[in-house]
Amino acid sequence: MGIAVYNNTFIDLPFPRACYKVLIDQEPDLDDLRQWEPETAQSLDTLLNWDEAKMGGKMEDIVLRTFTVDVENFGAITQKELKENGSNIYVTKSSVKEFVRLYIDF
Repeated sequence: MGIAVYNNTFIDLPFPRACYKVLIDQEPDLDDLRQWEPETAQSLDTLLNWDEAKMGGKMEDIVLRTFTVDVENFGAITQKELKENGSNIYVTKSSVKEFVRLYIDF
């Protein structure tokens, strides 16, 4: 993709809006992720709109989500921390916005 832009070559390639934003030094947001990975964006929406009464309890007790992301590389899955010591920090109602921002940045 980069070499095509460098050489002023037109290619018929779907280009997510998030990529454009990164190229012009803007931060992608949840709507950009929704275009690229709709299922992931829906999951993050669920976390952002967490209702303890409807979901049956606290987010950290039910979801057990930490500040990490799993990355697949040639069939091997590795866990990357989104912030220092992220594998030991559970996402809570008060920290979910930070988690979503870090996830999208990743």
